[in-house]
Amino acid sequence: MRRRRHLNSDIDRDYSSSNEIASEIIKEYSNGNAVIAVKGDLEDGGVGNTTPRYYFVLSEDANAVIDTFDGVVAWERVENTFEDGNKYGVEREGVNAKGQNVFADTVGINLNFSGSEYASLSAVEVNGKFGYLTSGTVISNLPTGRFNYEGAAIIGLSDLIEVDETLLLIADFSKNEVNFTAATENLFASGNDLVIDPETGSFSGEDGTIGERGSTFSIPATALGAFAGINAGGVHGVMYPSEDNDNNGFVAFVGER
Repeated sequence: MRRRRHLNSDIDRDYSSSNEIASEIIKEYSNGNAVIAVKGDLEDGGVGNTTPRYYFVLSEDANAVIDTFDGVVAWERVENTFEDGNKYGVEREGVNAKGQNVFADTVGINLNFSGSEYASLSAVEVNGKFGYLTSGTVISNLPTGRFNYEGAAIIGLSDLIEVDETLLLIADFSKNEVNFTAATENLFASGNDLVIDPETGSFSGEDGTIGERGSTFSIPATALGAFAGINAGGVHGVMYPSEDNDNNGFVAFVGER
């Protein structure tokens, strides 16, 4: 039987009560890695009338990431690296409220003409510790019916990290269910029967796999993500090992319908 607990329910409650950045450590590992969920707006500290975002972070240092999201980042360098239709790339460097250096290399998808609605995937560095971050503006409404989302995924397993544009995510909003798969040259990932929270547009589930193509080696994984944009035009999220092991498996993904 599927577990129907929504893993980021605490940050939704905390954000609604404070209207400021709320963060939650979803899982910590014995090697120091952590999975963090955040709701708010990193660029202005979560204060103001801007549309809030979900962030899902895979980090080598949970405390450094929490310190960043609990404060404000002063971006000292913002450089656009490419633009292709509604897709874009940008690099940012700055300092957070703890005086720690922050770097983010982002690829994203604009979900409206102005770019105020988006979903993105970033490689991040906070205080010399590395990780991956996905982000997207929260939904206003979920559509009805069944939709396909396509995009890119970064997959890591043991010491191998690969990226490819093979993400296929199928969302059935009538059943509040998500299934997805992604593959790179040597690795694959899949998530099955992920449960959508219709109130927030987030989804989660424990029936996932990260593995090596052409072999029997794989690890069980948990997924956490969210739809983005006014009418769920985009999607983003992460997948991480369900058990505490030394394989360092992870997935970060972003897509659009």
